[in-house]
Amino acid sequence: MSDEATTKDIPAAVREVCLWLPEAQEKTSHGMPTFHVRNKNFAIFSVNHHGSGQVALWLNAPGGAQAFYCDAEPEHYFRPPYVGPRGWLGLVLNRGLGWNQIASLVREAYENSAPAELVQQIGKTIDIEPPDTAMDPQDIDSMNAAGAQAILDPAGSLCSTSGGHRVQAFRPTGLESRNKDLLRRDDPSQTANVGYLGGTRPSSNANRRPSISNSRVYRSKRLDQARH
Repeated sequence: MSDEATTKDIPAAVREVCLWLPEAQEKTSHGMPTFHVRNKNFAIFSVNHHGSGQVALWLNAPGGAQAFYCDAEPEHYFRPPYVGPRGWLGLVLNRGLGWNQIASLVREAYENSAPAELVQQIGKTIDIEPPDTAMDPQDIDSMNAAGAQAILDPAGSLCSTSGGHRVQAFRPTGLESRNKDLLRRDDPSQTANVGYLGGTRPSSNANRRPSISNSRVYRSKRLDQARH
């Protein structure tokens, strides 16, 4: 038996926090680990999606949660591409957000997706230890791998301007990628052929931002839960 301590990285913690729930299963969809219950997705693990640089979890959050968290803590929460217009909530996993909070939000997403008989079986929310091992930079972005850098560094020199300023080539920036996602989200003509990661294609009014009233209802529910 080895004396070495067991290590846990973010992908392992994501599986732990998603798969403890009744009948929760993992599959790969659109190249991303996706967690579902009876064929309905409740969580998607996203790494560097479209060059964003984020390590994130997208959750099928209840109504009002997206606006509530994105407005309160934009450094930890965001509106994810594709599924964001339907109320899904994005969590940034590598910027200090507590894992017990993540577990609580995963549970809410599961409850928002699972049939009532499975929700009744849940019991106490998992008490999860946070990851103790950082993700390798090349696992977040393959362009950080030594082989890629060996190609990009000389190429960057070739792309230098006469003034000595280097020109970024080959890679879209996170901002450019996010702008593309916003274009797909806000322009119906851009979303016609986009695969919807959460399952069902949204309705015609799904691009509307969650209302302030929904956010207040969600906040009220959270306060009631805290009191009990």
